[in-house]
Amino acid sequence: MSNRTQPGSVNLLTPFTALNDIHAEVLRLNTKLGDSDVKSDAKKKYQEELEKAETTIKRFGDRAGDFSIQRLFLDLATADISSLPASEISLGSMTPVQVTTFSVLLQQWLTENKSSGHTTLGYGLSIDKDKAKSYKVADILMPTWVEMQTYPYKASATDQPILGWTGDAARNCLTYCNMTENRLVSGERLLAWSGNFTTIDRDKERRVDGSAVIRRALFLDKFVLPMLHQYNDDMQIVASSMELLRDGPAGQRRFHWKYASFLGKNPQHTQYTDSYYNFRENQKDANLNQTTGRLFYEEARSRGYLGISHADGVSWSWSQNCDTGEKKEADDWTSPISWQDHFSGRNTSFSAVDIVPIPGQGRIRIQGYSEAKVTYGGEYTRLIQANLVYDGKITYVVYWQVDIVLESTQDKGITTKFENQHVFSFEDIRETGNNDGTSAISFVDTLKNNVEGMLNKKESIYKAINDSLVATGKFTHPAAGEFNLKDPMFNRQGDLLMTAQYIAPKKGSLQFSMPAIGAEVKQRDPTVDNSVKAVGDAIAELGKKGGK
Repeated sequence: MSNRTQPGSVNLLTPFTALNDIHAEVLRLNTKLGDSDVKSDAKKKYQEELEKAETTIKRFGDRAGDFSIQRLFLDLATADISSLPASEISLGSMTPVQVTTFSVLLQQWLTENKSSGHTTLGYGLSIDKDKAKSYKVADILMPTWVEMQTYPYKASATDQPILGWTGDAARNCLTYCNMTENRLVSGERLLAWSGNFTTIDRDKERRVDGSAVIRRALFLDKFVLPMLHQYNDDMQIVASSMELLRDGPAGQRRFHWKYASFLGKNPQHTQYTDSYYNFRENQKDANLNQTTGRLFYEEARSRGYLGISHADGVSWSWSQNCDTGEKKEADDWTSPISWQDHFSGRNTSFSAVDIVPIPGQGRIRIQGYSEAKVTYGGEYTRLIQANLVYDGKITYVVYWQVDIVLESTQDKGITTKFENQHVFSFEDIRETGNNDGTSAISFVDTLKNNVEGMLNKKESIYKAINDSLVATGKFTHPAAGEFNLKDPMFNRQGDLLMTAQYIAPKKGSLQFSMPAIGAEVKQRDPTVDNSVKAVGDAIAELGKKGGK
């Protein structure tokens, strides 16, 4: 679709393209002026041309300022991120290799979901202010179907629109703009991105800062959960063998279990831990130390359990210990066992969600990981003429940790962080059964399926995010006052909403601008004596029109 404009809209691509040429001209002229071989008459001409070009840029800056693009929304039907330079993709602390891998995964996911009812994806593409000064990013990042639509600024929900610059320092917002997908998204209720033209000082260039929401249904149901599901599909647990050694205290026999877990792209990454065991070979006078489960291991392989994982972002660890009793009679061997097996996996690829509540001041990053743990407790009883029987309890616990990181980007580069963790526990699962020739494979199936089910439990993820969004402290900064987040919730449209409460500092020169989603709250007016006037706290709920 062409990048047409509508009434009340301003197409910014052409000015951006023109400014690219002007910036290139400034660079050329500065180079000429620095050349000692250039004659004085020519230098005078170059200087005049340079001043003219800089004046043009300044006028544009006075009108529009530097753009800080916080979000790019991709259309699932046409999106192709393969052309985006990796340097422009902001994905936390990922390495270039991880960024490339993630881009491939994302592109594959976009391709598979073209028929989805959701047509926009909040994709973290953050351009810093220094980069934005070149004006070169706009042509790269903006698809042809995106329009920059401008709307009159409203000081409040009831005020009449104010067009253009008012000259009132207390209302320093020219207008707010929205990036919309023209073919489907209509109405301000569904706008996914909004921001404001703001300035702290009238003598400085104005800038665009924005906030973003990401659809719960899209982000979790279509992205996070399928990725976790794939990770769990890649996790293969293979029944391998068991050893009985007389290395326990006071001559007790200690069991050493093994499972073969294939994680990584190469077989040598195999981790051997904790297997089941079979006592059918251990008749009277048998050598218990030579017990083996090789036949069942081969059977497990034949059933497809042997696999090579591609879950590079997942790290699994196992640990287990078990002390048994002594063999008391020739015809009877009972081993009451009190033991625990720790099975945990950490998925470090949970994508971040960025929200920018204070333009130019700081941002909130929601990041997290999943971790599944399994513990067992029970008793094994072994009689010579019977199979091993386990009667105990298996407890599955899934951890969704969501860290709320509040980062200040002003002044001395101070970074303030608060973290909150939510643990979601599932009910106990009790199992009693014979350890016959197929029980080990059945046990592995049960373990794998339950862990997968835990990580796919949507309620746990939602609750983790909601609980973690309740701030554990106050975000303070010398120039930014303090704010709190509270009342996180998902609305019926799937938006992640919260209330951001800002309290201005008693002293300082801060002029505060805090756009919500499609809204602008009241401004603070720094006076000559460096005090800040604040009529109550600035409270604006994301997703709502107008401030309070």
